[in-house]
Amino acid sequence: GTTNTTPDTGCSGACNLISGNNTYSFHTYSAYTGSSVVVSNLTVQGNFFNYDVTGTVVLPYAGIVSFAESSGNNLIGGDTPQARNLFATQANVSQHATIQGNWFGLTLAGTWNEHGSLRITYVDEPTVVTDNIIRVLSLRNVLEVVVERNYIGVTPSGTQTSSGVVDIHTSYISLNFSDNIVGIPLSIQSSVGTISGNWIGTMPDGTPLPINTHGINVRSGSVDQQLDIHNNTIA
Repeated sequence: GTTNTTPDTGCSGACNLISGNNTYSFHTYSAYTGSSVVVSNLTVQGNFFNYDVTGTVVLPYAGIVSFAESSGNNLIGGDTPQARNLFATQANVSQHATIQGNWFGLTLAGTWNEHGSLRITYVDEPTVVTDNIIRVLSLRNVLEVVVERNYIGVTPSGTQTSSGVVDIHTSYISLNFSDNIVGIPLSIQSSVGTISGNWIGTMPDGTPLPINTHGINVRSGSVDQQLDIHNNTIA
């Protein structure tokens, strides 16, 4: 829905307003157990999930948004404002995808709604999360994931969310977490990869972002961790 959309002023043009179900507002899945036919080449752009038309009010009975049982060439968002999706509630991704330029938990007015988050689980193909604004991020049981150039727990203007954590648990093969601006604690367990070039607890211009607990917490787990943590600015 990107034709003639105006995402900076409200949901209009071809923008879709998707809500109204207290289980799933949007759900992709394979209808047949064991079927080799799955959703692929999916493009999701220019939608308001569980917001009203202004993008500032979370609608009642707003369920989660689920992208599951899919494979190959999926794009959620994009590199233009017209391609941006707004998610008022939790978005679950269990498929290979590029997730780019979306707002998770941020209203169109630039305030946090304290409901939106991004959760990526059980993905066995490379996944890219880039240039998003995310209130809370969870990565669980993923093989290869790139998380770069996102604002997590903080807006570009420096407004922090009141709660939440970046929870990375069991990234088996390759985690690349780089060049993100993080205003909430970063917790890592049972993961292999690189944490580099991030600003944690501070904006790039040096403005502090007070974090009540640890900036980075590395915990042991069932997988031997091989983490390269370098060139981060941690306040």
